[in-house]
Formats: sequence, C-alpha cells, structure tokens
Amino acid sequence: MSCFCCPLLVSGVYIDKRVCPGFKYRIRQLAHPNRYQFNGSALYLERIGQGYGRRLTFQSPYLNVNNNIFYTDTHDGGYGFSIVAVEAGATFIISDADERAIGEAILLEVNQRQNEISTEIKNKTIMKRVVVAMKVLVKFTSRRHGMMSLINEETVNVCGVAELEKAPRSSKAELKSIQNIELPMYGECHFYPDAED
Repeated sequence: MSCFCCPLLVSGVYIDKRVCPGFKYRIRQLAHPNRYQFNGSALYLERIGQGYGRRLTFQSPYLNVNNNIFYTDTHDGGYGFSIVAVEAGATFIISDADERAIGEAILLEVNQRQNEISTEIKNKTIMKRVVVAMKVLVKFTSRRHGMMSLINEETVNVCGVAELEKAPRSSKAELKSIQNIELPMYGECHFYPDAED
C-alpha cells in the first residue's frame, strides 16, 4: 500500500490546527521522506507542549518511562503527520442501508493514505471524518431478499468514511463507524466496530 497523502505540517512553532491530542498519527520527517518517527508505528498523541520548540508526547507502553517524545523544531524540514483512523486486523459488524446486520468484515490491508476531510467540535467532543481505502474479507451471514447467496465469503477492495470521536474526558478518540461503503449485491453498507474485538 502506498505512502502518505496530504500530511499535516508540524514545524518549529507551527502545528497544523487539525493535529489533536487523542488521535493516532504516523509521522515522517519531511526532509527525509523515507524516515519515520517511532519506526513507522502509528501512535496516539498525548500532549502538545508550550513554547517555540514544542514537545510532542505520544503513547508509551510503560507507565513510568516515556521515550516517545520529540520537539517540533528538532528537524529543519519539519514533520508530516498522517492521521490513522483504522489499521489492518480490525473486525467489524456489517450493516446494510436499513441497519440490518448482514455479516462480518475483517480488514486485511489498509491504505496509509487516510485523508481527514472534516473536523467538528460539539459540546467539547471532537469529531473527525477520515476517508479510508481497505482490502476487506467479508463474511455474509444474511441472504439478500431471502434468496440463497452464491457467495458467502469474499475479499473486496472498498472505500469509506471513518467517523472518530474524542469525548472531553477521554484520552483517546474512538472509532464509531465506517460509513458509505459499497458492497457487491448489497449496495451501501456501514461497518461498526465489533464489541468483542
């Protein structure tokens, strides 16, 4: 899967206003397109510090030590932040346009080009919409119009809009759904995170 599309700029005192704590980002150094922070792993941004060289703190697996930090002015070329709404391996319940559960979806691959298309704040809750392209294993459990389906399981490439929400007292954004997905034979469908995942 290919590289970044429209990364959000972070350089010196400037931080793109769409970069928010509580959301997951993959970061590369703009002067070195193949050099990523944190070995290319996508991590949740925890805090943005004050001052010119602002300290950015990301999630760490350790409670008492956190080495997942860097300063916005460390590299002259700055950084490109790309939001990560979904990752491979996630499991979803598929609902049709009438909100009937029709199966399960497992994300096999997710394109790294995840483009944020909107940010909205309501009652201090931050809501982001992100376009995602995915290769998905679909397992149908329902039959269209009561007819026997010829395909019970298939792999398809789909696009959708992931909806993320970060509540005021929450440290991490939550994926609410992936909307506007077109599946063969079913038309428009929606993916909802599997509660057991």
